[in-house]
Order: sequence, then structure tokens, then C-alpha cells
Amino acid sequence: MRRPGYADIASTLALFLAVSTGGAYAAGLITGKDIKNDSVRSADVAGLKVKDTAKNFLPGARMEAGTVPLNGSNNAVDMSVQGYDVGGLYTPGDDRIVVKQAGRYAVKGSICWGSGTDDGGSDIAIVVNGEVKLFSGQDNPGAGYRNQDVGEVLKLAKGDSVELFYWNYGANTNTCSWIAGPQAYLEVQMISR
Repeated sequence: MRRPGYADIASTLALFLAVSTGGAYAAGLITGKDIKNDSVRSADVAGLKVKDTAKNFLPGARMEAGTVPLNGSNNAVDMSVQGYDVGGLYTPGDDRIVVKQAGRYAVKGSICWGSGTDDGGSDIAIVVNGEVKLFSGQDNPGAGYRNQDVGEVLKLAKGDSVELFYWNYGANTNTCSWIAGPQAYLEVQMISR
């Protein structure tokens, strides 16, 4: 049998103290400097607060209740209510978010359909500079009051514009009506440079 060494005794004592006293190590703030290659480089997660992201890069918009017309053409979601825009990236007249700094961004779009389309389908897409980057399609979704989401991490350049588009292929119009939050939103959040 091996004799316990100094490292064995020290680690056992540290484990005993941590478990018996209920103590925890609290980390400081995580800032943009801590994020390298899309991951946190050196920081504890206990009690963390994200600083740079919330301060500078969390724009978004939401759509008022309204009817989504039946057609197969491209329809940019009319973001008639600005939900929040800390970084000043959202332009209400264009219904888009324009990136002010190159980097990797978490991009998400969502629509809560208030009524279903029994014989058609519905699609939503994240469009960057006029090109579809992310797409979600549903055939014969049926019952309403369901969310349709699309999202991913995208590398964006300074000046890129991000929009949320929809398509409705049902026999009737499809509505977005208030339930418990925005019916449609577009969010772009910087995660690394």
C-alpha cells in the first residue's frame, strides 16, 4: 500500500474544509478580455456577471400584434416597437440591426404565431445583408400559439445589417396576438471579437 504524500493530505484537507464549512470561491467580473476563441479563458462561474456584453451589445426589437398576410414573398418583420437597444444598433425605420463592431454574435429570431395554418406552412429566416443565413421551416403546423425560432452564432463584420423575415403559406392569414410577451423579436448579442 502506498503511503500518502503531502499533496494527498493537502487536497484531502482542502476538500474537507470546503465541504464541511459550506464555503465557496466567488469570482470577479467576466469581461470581453476573458473571452478567447469563443470560450471563457480564465474565470470562475460562481457569482459571475457579464460586463461588456450587457453594457454595449444587446439590441433587440419586438413586433406589435398584427396579421401576417398570406403570400409566398419575402416579408421583413415590421418591428414597430423597440423592446431594448442598449448599444444603439437598432434602426426603427429599416426594421434592422446594424453591427457597429466586427465579431462573433449570438443571433436569434422568434415569432409566436397566434393561429395555425392547417394546409400550408410557415418559415422564418435571419437575413444578413440581404442573404438568408439561418432558416426555420414548419409544414402544416396546425394549432396556433406556438413559437418558431431560429438562432446560431454568426461571424459578422462592421456594418452588417441583420433582419428577421417570415413566409406564410396557409389558406388563411396567420396572426400574431399577445399572450405573454413579444410575438416576434430579433436579438443580436456580441460574444467575442
